[in-house]
Amino acid sequence: MVVPYDPTRVDEASLHFDDTARRTQARDFAVTTQPEGAGCKECDLRMMCYADGIIRRQAGVA
Repeated sequence: MVVPYDPTRVDEASLHFDDTARRTQARDFAVTTQPEGAGCKECDLRMMCYADGIIRRQAGVA
């Protein structure tokens, strides 16, 4: 498998990542309802939602 290297796309991805990290650190996001499926189970920020009361822990779910 060959993945073409495009410096412009790498720069765009880097800027997107930096912006996402900045917004996350500033808590500049809003979750008002629990997403369906495994979204919360796999989310690294779920503890913030638990603490804010946006989502509730289910038995057996960390």
